[in-house]
Amino acid sequence: MPRKKKRDLDLALSIEGQSLEYKIILWYAAVSFFPLVFLYYFLYKHAKNVLFSWQVALIYIFLIILSGVGFLYIKKWVHNLLYVVNAMRNIMSGNLHYRINIDSKDEIGDLARGVNAMAEELEENIEKLKASKKLLEEVLMKIGEGLAGSSTIDGFLDLMVNTIAQALDARVARLWLIDEEKNELYVRYISGGRKSEIGNKRMPLGKGLEGWVAMEKKAVCLPRRPASKGNMFSIGEEEPTIICVPLMFKDQLLGILSVEDKYSKENFNEDDLLILSNIGTQTAVALENLRLNDDVEKTYMETLSALAMAVEAKDPYSRGHSKRVSEYAEKIAKKLNLSEEQIAVIRDAADMHDIGKIGISDEILHKPGPLTAEEREIMNKHPVIGEGILKPVRSLRRLCDAVRHHHEWMDGSGYPDGLKGDEISIEARVLCVADVYDALTSDRPYRKAMSIDDALAEIGKWVGKRYDPKIYQALCDVLEEEKQQDKPDL
Repeated sequence: MPRKKKRDLDLALSIEGQSLEYKIILWYAAVSFFPLVFLYYFLYKHAKNVLFSWQVALIYIFLIILSGVGFLYIKKWVHNLLYVVNAMRNIMSGNLHYRINIDSKDEIGDLARGVNAMAEELEENIEKLKASKKLLEEVLMKIGEGLAGSSTIDGFLDLMVNTIAQALDARVARLWLIDEEKNELYVRYISGGRKSEIGNKRMPLGKGLEGWVAMEKKAVCLPRRPASKGNMFSIGEEEPTIICVPLMFKDQLLGILSVEDKYSKENFNEDDLLILSNIGTQTAVALENLRLNDDVEKTYMETLSALAMAVEAKDPYSRGHSKRVSEYAEKIAKKLNLSEEQIAVIRDAADMHDIGKIGISDEILHKPGPLTAEEREIMNKHPVIGEGILKPVRSLRRLCDAVRHHHEWMDGSGYPDGLKGDEISIEARVLCVADVYDALTSDRPYRKAMSIDDALAEIGKWVGKRYDPKIYQALCDVLEEEKQQDKPDL
């Protein structure tokens, strides 16, 4: 509270309190004074001879002393009461550090101590709320940074689960999704637990704590409790403290977010539940976006597959070409000991590498003789067209480089960008060799298919100029192994 505003409030409370105190004192003085005047008047009229006796004087003195003592007690009592009232107003106005200093053992003292305890509890709760708010802001900030830095929604959700575990001091955090076909929950992301649980740890809806939360769509916060028989998550003779919150989007259950067992051995509290519920709301939105993206991408992939089939259907000579290129390219990649991720990119890019030919006219695609310079220029655009078809789908962007550059050559004379040497990705170089090998060993309108040896000899003429030597050697090794496998046993 600003200092000037506080001074004005204290002054107003002081004036109001003094006014009420004066009124009570005057009232008490009046009710004490009038009985004495009445007694004096009565004796004066009816017992004047008694009025001035020493006995009456003693009575008057006693009454005056009694009234004075009562006056002082009432004055102190009223003063303390007004002090407590003003202090309560001060505290309720926002000055939670204010405390009442009264040592009396009466009801006023009890009230003052109660007000102090209330102020301390309120101050403590506000500090906890500030700490929870700060923690929530930090968690959301980390999640926001993760969202900006993650290229996929999977990466973001995995980071979010790890962040939740750190923020809530939890040993284990899990994100459960729903298997609608089996009517079960399954662990999709985990932090701190066994990674083998992912996809394998399941819970039927309505069974267990997570299943109950899913069915009832209610959040639960449980303290440590005695272990139930057969519970593998028990800690000695106790089951860990746990929070489960449902992930809801427009009244639809998308999954469950759970954290269990604090490193500090404390129980999760209402603040932890509030934080997890807030994060759960954001997670539900992310999951819904993931579902919508998956639906869109699934539809787009089906469309792309149909396009790829349409390309091959337009040209009977290229039927099955993409599938064969994919098989050769995958074998070459494995022979080169490339990573699983690179092998997957090469395999999937091979399936889509000629999809851009959907934008090339049939007259050019089916021309039985050599293409003119103008026709060749049009044909050379198909990798760029293919990249443009794949780029709108986030999960297919990883294929764009290989699809765009699978006609680049080592000496820089390829197309569409004239890359050379290591400027061409290893995925595109593998796809280039696999593509030309299958083209040479397949029938075309303008020539018959070459034999394996003739095709290797033709490719060998251009090793180092067009094709990567180590990739050519890997192709030779793959074909030699296949030849040995096809030999009949003697």
